[in-house]
Amino acid sequence: MAANAVYIVEDDRDVCTLLHTVLADEGLAVEAFDSGEAFVAAHPSGAFGCLVVDAGLPGMSGLELVQKLHAADYHLAAIMLTGQANVPMAVEAMKAGAVDFMQKPVSCARFVATVRAALDALPAREEARSHCADAVRKLNSLTARQRQVLDMVVAGVANKNIAADLGISQRTVENHRAAIMRKSASKSLPALVRLVEWASRSDDAAGANSRNTP
Repeated sequence: MAANAVYIVEDDRDVCTLLHTVLADEGLAVEAFDSGEAFVAAHPSGAFGCLVVDAGLPGMSGLELVQKLHAADYHLAAIMLTGQANVPMAVEAMKAGAVDFMQKPVSCARFVATVRAALDALPAREEARSHCADAVRKLNSLTARQRQVLDMVVAGVANKNIAADLGISQRTVENHRAAIMRKSASKSLPALVRLVEWASRSDDAAGANSRNTP
């Protein structure tokens, strides 16, 4: 589908038809499914766009679907719908990667605005995701000792103190630092710190997903 694709996963036929019609009238490309399993079966290798999903789906719940897609190769900004106000569920949805949480019945105008905002923000989200993945890949290329040195460098520890704490020579520390800069493709200490920050964002997201996966 097009870059402005919207995928509706809703088992209530009337609600699904209404949402589909409203979005199609706005010129958006829309696909509708009555279950999370049906969506995954139709797009087994990933999808890009906005996912509108009912929290109370039969079988795989909306939250489980968002968690599954967030952990796989799906580039979706998820909006979760629910028939009941449920703060804990909203929190869980956001932790799983949802960008918004709306209670039914939704205002058509607000719904369209929310979907368009999610689509507009998607490129920036994907760019951030790419930065995180690149940072993780680069840091994973470091040896265990280099990771130790990196953590201390980022914490502002001087080379001589790193050497003393790790029981190695200062020259060895300098060699490790040079290797870290080369492997991470960082041209300065601030650039290296930013790389570590991007990697930590990925770690935070992975930790949230693992804590919320049944």
